[in-house]
Amino acid sequence: MNKLNPVITLTPQQLMEREEMIQRLVQSPDVKLVMNEYGFTESFVRMHPARLQRLLDTLRKCEQCQGLHTCTNPQKGVYTDMKLINGRPMDEQKECRYLEKWNEKYAHKKYYVNCTMPKELLDADLYKLNLNDGFTDYDYMQIIKVLLEWVAKEDRKGLYLYGGFGVGKTYLAACLTNYLAKEGYDVTFLNTSEFCNTLRERYSNTEIKIPQVQEIQDVDVLVLDDIGAETVTNWIRDDVLYPLLNYRMTHNLLTLFTSNLNLEQLQEHFSINNKREQNDMNAQRLMERIKVLSDFVYVKGKNRRF
Repeated sequence: MNKLNPVITLTPQQLMEREEMIQRLVQSPDVKLVMNEYGFTESFVRMHPARLQRLLDTLRKCEQCQGLHTCTNPQKGVYTDMKLINGRPMDEQKECRYLEKWNEKYAHKKYYVNCTMPKELLDADLYKLNLNDGFTDYDYMQIIKVLLEWVAKEDRKGLYLYGGFGVGKTYLAACLTNYLAKEGYDVTFLNTSEFCNTLRERYSNTEIKIPQVQEIQDVDVLVLDDIGAETVTNWIRDDVLYPLLNYRMTHNLLTLFTSNLNLEQLQEHFSINNKREQNDMNAQRLMERIKVLSDFVYVKGKNRRF
């Protein structure tokens, strides 16, 4: 079979417009910069004026961009560049300077597994806390000191951060897990109430092994955020939380908690289920695991939400 080689014949008007485009490109200071950077010759410009014009338009658009929040490309932060392969121009997708900076800043995100932590907390950094925000007092400074000493340790025990509403427990936990993620540890950060509700909706009162629990039981660092706010059922307490924390205790895996409740309040919370049935023994069994896994740190301070 003969190979088809279609020939497109331009009209005189099209030829004139093409020549005008070539002249504009050749005389453009921007194009001369691009030619030097990419190694394009004038003959290349004459052969591929339309493709060069598209590249130039893309580069100009990206140069004027103010950030990822203003990017209008189909894939945010990615633009179509050009490279030469055997002298032929080929499109190449590249990350812009803003996306490269974002990826560098949030490189630790890849170490988060099953994370429900709010995205804005990926910025949380214990070493960059604003201590002149009007909320930070002596007591809060002491907590920060304790946490800085904690991250400096090689042999760390988990933490149970507890205190009033809005004092920054979740934020401080995010500071710690971001630090650990940047060190290369795999981290799971879960809102305990959301986690338990999801399991109850899918698997409540089943004896099968729950995939979501198996996925996180071996993770390097586990955070159960706002523990004590979940609805207590016998199944959640005895068949989800207890085996999860017992496994982590047995295998000496780093586990952190945040809560509005102190030890006595948390034990009382777990002793009574949603049917108002009391089981002090099972609540105590669970609490013993939490005590072994973590040191207790009272976070005292002002409510930062108001």
